[in-house]
Formats: sequence, structure tokens, C-alpha cells
Amino acid sequence: MSFSIFFCGCKQSNLSTDFLTAKLHKINENEESRKENLFFTFVSNPNKTKHPTMKTIQVSDKKFQLYLSAEQIATRINEMANTLRQQLKQVENPLFVGMLSGSFVFVADFMRAYGKPAEIQFVKCSSYQGTQSSGTLKEELGLGDIDLKGRTVIVLEDIIETGLTMQSFVEKLKEKEPNNILVVALFYKPQLNKSNVEPQHVGFSIPDDFIVGFGLDYNQQGRNLPDVYSVISE
Repeated sequence: MSFSIFFCGCKQSNLSTDFLTAKLHKINENEESRKENLFFTFVSNPNKTKHPTMKTIQVSDKKFQLYLSAEQIATRINEMANTLRQQLKQVENPLFVGMLSGSFVFVADFMRAYGKPAEIQFVKCSSYQGTQSSGTLKEELGLGDIDLKGRTVIVLEDIIETGLTMQSFVEKLKEKEPNNILVVALFYKPQLNKSNVEPQHVGFSIPDDFIVGFGLDYNQQGRNLPDVYSVISE
């Protein structure tokens, strides 16, 4: 924001040049601070557009009920991103790795809320069929020849259950000698964890309910739902 001050038809001014300069510097500082706050407010609220929230839905052959609204999820992602931004304030160009396919919505919203310069890559390691995890890692898309030595790597995952997929992936990452590896999960089922991996940042710790929406699927359906739903037991 710029300001112009004109003195028309005045023989003298009671305002000194130094005083005016100081006031303009103060205005510019406040404006820069306001812009920064507006930026983080904008990127931290990706779900501003209101949408009708359905209490129950049908996905494929199963019925689901509302578990978390898009607004609740956006608020929690904003909190997580703020925490990590403070934790990594001395880290230059951290590498964020999204675990496809389920994390793509989470990664997009999280990175907008994070708001600082960073590199983003995706990998695809599958272990699901239907509603069950097989526990066997199948890497379909990897990091290739990206040099991770000495870097800070943050793995973004939509949901961690047994943790076996994440454990295998973290072990592969360690072979590339990064300085630090952090695991961030939007959803975590701690009672099912069979691995030695504990996520450092968790959005929601949940019971053993099968959920769909916000990137999570049931037989490849439901990923585009803005809210999260849990399956209704028959």
C-alpha cells in the first residue's frame, strides 16, 4: 500500500519531515504484517466454500455416517501446519513426501496452510484391498534418484493403522541418509500399530472404524467427499 501527501495552499506545516517519515514507516510495517496474516488466513482455510453436509451416504455397497465435517478437518490441519512451521523455522527447503493415493487432498490443504518454501514429492506404496490392510508393501511410484542426504524429510500420510507400510517406507528413506525424518498423519489408529513407527504429528487419533472421504476411499470410491464418514455396521 502506498500513500501520497500533498500540502496545497499552506504557508507552513506543523508536521516535521522526520515525524512524517516515521509515521509512513509504521504504516508500511503494519501493512506488511497485515498481508502476512491475510496470507496465512487464506491458505489455512481451504474449505471456505460452504457445502451441504450429508448425515449418511452410500458408497458402493456400504452405508456410511458423518464422522468429521470439512470445517473440523480444516481447523485441525491449520493447527498442525502452524506447529510444524514453528518446528521447521530454521530448516531451509524441507522435503515433503505425500503418500498416494489417499493423502493427495490432505497434502494440498496442509501445504497451503504451511505456507513456507518447500519441495513436494509423491510416492505410491499400496497395501490395501477393500477395507483391510494386507501389510505387504508394494511400491509403485518412488522418489527415484532424489538426493536426500542431510535433508529434513516430512512424510504426509492420510491414515496410519498397522504402520507396516510406513515402517517399510521409512527404512527405505533412511538408506538415503536424510538428516531427519518426520511422520505426519491426518488419522492414526494407535491400537492397531504393529510397527516401530510413531507419527510425530497426528490430526485425529481414532478407534478402529473404517472411514471414507477427504482422500480416503472404499474400493476406489468416495475420495472426493469433503467430509469424512465412518462405515455403518450391518
